[in-house]
Amino acid sequence: MAKLVTRNGTSVIEDLWYPDDIRQEAEALGYEDLSMHDIECIMERVCEDFDANEGINWATIDNAIEQEVKSWD
Repeated sequence: MAKLVTRNGTSVIEDLWYPDDIRQEAEALGYEDLSMHDIECIMERVCEDFDANEGINWATIDNAIEQEVKSWD
């Protein structure tokens, strides 16, 4: 959930995603037993593909999971 925080005297919107969020979503998609390295690679994909018009949502995370899993083949 996004929240308004103040950093260095400036208000910013913060929306945190944690490794456990990625792990739970991957398990829901049928990908279990991901290592922390796998999860970090998925998080990197989310960052690399970031589009400010879309933001980060479950669809972007699902896409990053699918892309990462396909890269293992």
